[in-house]
Amino acid sequence: YAFTTVVAINIQEDDLEPVHETFLFGASRAIYVSMNNIYIAIPRYDADEGSEKTEIHRIRIEGSEIVSESSGEVAGTVLNQ
Repeated sequence: YAFTTVVAINIQEDDLEPVHETFLFGASRAIYVSMNNIYIAIPRYDADEGSEKTEIHRIRIEGSEIVSESSGEVAGTVLNQ
């Protein structure tokens, strides 16, 4: 496992302190960022099934609020962005 820290910095009002949250997800292979979400893809190998899977974690960002919103697992791996 690895720590992932997300930091929100308001660049329009420099008197506000940065907000941060740290999550224990794992070593990510790909990160995708949209306007309000961060998606983190983490490869996993299931030795019992002999198959590759990918964990996907969604972190919602709304203003200074950073929340781990949902997680799931899909078959296969991320090829590229």
